[in-house]
Amino acid sequence: MTDGVNHQSGVLSLVVDKSIASSVQQKLLDSDLVNSDYRTTNLRQRIAIPIVEKEVVMGLEWFDESKHQISIIDLDSNP
Repeated sequence: MTDGVNHQSGVLSLVVDKSIASSVQQKLLDSDLVNSDYRTTNLRQRIAIPIVEKEVVMGLEWFDESKHQISIIDLDSNP
């Protein structure tokens, strides 16, 4: 394990395809919905972005259940 990095199980995350991850993360940042306590994580072809409020994210105009999945993911915390 790297110094300053703590693994946290069970972090609420929005999981999206790599092809749209950058734009989705920016939209979440603009809405203050990214949980900055944890690191965005590469899951092979998908990206897990830590979020703070599931219901708010699901209610966003651009949220699409066929493209976006909210899951509990094990992530590393930011130092």
